[in-house]
Amino acid sequence: MTRQWFASVVIAAGLVVCSAASAQPMPSVSPPPPAAPPQNVSSAQCIGGKTEAGLIETVQGLLSGMWIERGGARIRPKAWGLVCENDMIFIGAEGYLRYRAIDGTEVPLLRRSGEPPLDHEVRAPLARSAAINALLSAWRQLFPQIDRLGVQTIGRSPDNTTLRWPIAEMASGMQRLAPAERELLLVWQGGIAPFTVSLVDPVGRVRAIQLVAAQPRPAVEIVEAARQSAITYARSARMPAINLAPGMWRVEVKDAEGVMLSGQVSIDADVINSVDAVRVARGPSAGIEFAEIEAGLDAVGLVQSSPALALEALQRLPPQGEGLDRNALVKTIACMSFQPENAPKECRP
Repeated sequence: MTRQWFASVVIAAGLVVCSAASAQPMPSVSPPPPAAPPQNVSSAQCIGGKTEAGLIETVQGLLSGMWIERGGARIRPKAWGLVCENDMIFIGAEGYLRYRAIDGTEVPLLRRSGEPPLDHEVRAPLARSAAINALLSAWRQLFPQIDRLGVQTIGRSPDNTTLRWPIAEMASGMQRLAPAERELLLVWQGGIAPFTVSLVDPVGRVRAIQLVAAQPRPAVEIVEAARQSAITYARSARMPAINLAPGMWRVEVKDAEGVMLSGQVSIDADVINSVDAVRVARGPSAGIEFAEIEAGLDAVGLVQSSPALALEALQRLPPQGEGLDRNALVKTIACMSFQPENAPKECRP
């Protein structure tokens, strides 16, 4: 009887000790990195009869602590990638992911430093309209290019000292723009800030000058960790509004050390027909909620139709905001302007 009583006391004490230990806060443990997905699971398709539920607009933060569980596999989330019905999105470190659901709803998922991990299950979409089907069809055609050139190689930054054009044939005047009154977006790489950017008309008059003291970040920094991972693919300047009449215009970029980069752009009314053709090919608009996504797809479709329209494609991109990852599109468009054998190293998979 005494031994039984003693044993009971020991067991009870052990339970008290274990209970007290379990009440203590557990040390934070970083989640394991995503496992390699099976061959039939990717960020570009749903599996197991699940339907397409939305498109990812932006991903920021520590990607080692973010993944999507789909069909038993873990997939890295990618800007412009797909989310499917019943996907589980996990953010275990500081991070931000935002996707546009098929019904047009904006779904922001944010985990700040010190907050508990975030789990989110993607809801099944409602019935899809013909316009949404057309949008997804255009996305399926263009996402492989965006993924290969703009997303998978986004971490490969170009030489940041040599002043150069990231778009092919800028020096030769082969790039074409539609005539109109426009706030021209120009991009370049390298050089030492500050920069002086000039736009010269066909008769040699300087029509616009823009001073660029510092380069803005490639995306709105929703989380602090974005500063560690964000890479600006190209410097840029938005020129003052000017009427671009047909003819050969000159663009110049001069850096703080006096190094000059000069290029030519042909203003050509025929470009308008090419822009209209790409829009018609995409199909009817899916609504104002998808305007940024449609503009991005149209821009990539434009340079796919002709590399000489790369600069025009950049003008079609929506302004950088909290949603759409424009940096990946700038890189995609720039890389698509080159023939594969002449592409810079950061454009190669």
